Amino acid sequence: MVKRKILSKINLRQFCIVGSSVGEAYETRTEEIALLLESRNFKVHRFYDPNNDWESIKKAAVNCTFFVYSGHGTTAGLDGGFGGMVIENFVAAWKIKDELVFKKQPVVVYLNACGSAGSSADDAGDIGAVEAQKRIVGTATPFLLVGAKGFYANNYFGGSEMFIKNMLDGMNINDAFLKTSYSFLKMIKNQPIQDKRLSSIYNIAFTTDKTYDKTKKKKRGYDIAYVGIPTFKLNEEAILSKK
Repeated sequence: MVKRKILSKINLRQFCIVGSSVGEAYETRTEEIALLLESRNFKVHRFYDPNNDWESIKKAAVNCTFFVYSGHGTTAGLDGGFGGMVIENFVAAWKIKDELVFKKQPVVVYLNACGSAGSSADDAGDIGAVEAQKRIVGTATPFLLVGAKGFYANNYFGGSEMFIKNMLDGMNINDAFLKTSYSFLKMIKNQPIQDKRLSSIYNIAFTTDKTYDKTKKKKRGYDIAYVGIPTFKLNEEAILSKK
């Protein structure tokens, strides 16, 4: 990948990583977000496969404002369900909870990672809203426990970049999430979370396909989600990071 010039006026940090054995389209999608953030005067730490050492990622994560992951989902969650990442090696949810440190209250963004927005590539049919919520919360929880203020997941191309733009333009996380939905989706839930590890100040929200028809045994998708404090906005330093 050609090295790109990073803008001279840098206020914040953000980094993007791509999991092992993930196709070029994933890296291209993540790179679009990286270039967007550089245009807003963010310093971008790129950890593209195979240069995605966990120790290096942890150092860069300390002061990040966005933590963007594009790669495989994994069933290495805190309760044995979905959670964690696949980079140089598997990074289980407990490892995120025990080793990752966030000091800037970042927003975590997951792109196309199985389970992170509910659906997984291996789903045979409709997994149901209860299972979808379990997967979303399981993926989000370790990041929220170490200081993240929001978690957003999207299985479509383009929506995540718009979500980040909306937050940079001053929207709260709930409004930024709503603005990145699509007309063919409907809201399944957007309400305070009920989870033993997280406070009820957090919302869980996710969508599904309006056109789902169970009589045709079509696989039902749960593809955009967020977990976070609905009113959370990036702080003034982040907003001022624009050119």
